[in-house]
Amino acid sequence: AAYGTGFWLLAGQRDLDPLTRVVEAGFGTAGRGALFAGCAGLGGYAATMLFRSTVATLGVLFAVSIIAPLLIVIIGFPGFHRFMPQNNFAAIVKGGITFEVYDDSCEQPPPSAREEFEPCVYDISTLDGSLYYGVMLLLAGGLSTASFRRRDVP
Repeated sequence: AAYGTGFWLLAGQRDLDPLTRVVEAGFGTAGRGALFAGCAGLGGYAATMLFRSTVATLGVLFAVSIIAPLLIVIIGFPGFHRFMPQNNFAAIVKGGITFEVYDDSCEQPPPSAREEFEPCVYDISTLDGSLYYGVMLLLAGGLSTASFRRRDVP
């Protein structure tokens, strides 16, 4: 936000009129990114309280960020791109994303019946990405709360 504000102030000093939508998009990205970082910190705290180990939490983070996408790609079910963590993160921070994938995972005529290979178009909204990570946050928080009550309260 400070970086975008600096450019906005610099443009004002040089008598340039920055586009309102560009300024709004910059502040929106900064706000959504800060909110995501705060929720990620809360999720990390909940996971650490659940596992009682920072190392275990880092291991789970590694598994979710590296191993889970690899497994999703290897399995390769139709529409798997919607479940990739990086795509959902980008959808949250950017305010939704649209991307094309050139594979046979979407419903298209067989290759012999079409002249050229057309891409599958996927849309992931901010709400979709938020639900993706929100379910993980609620799961970590719920398990952590249940675990705390059983272990620490006689």
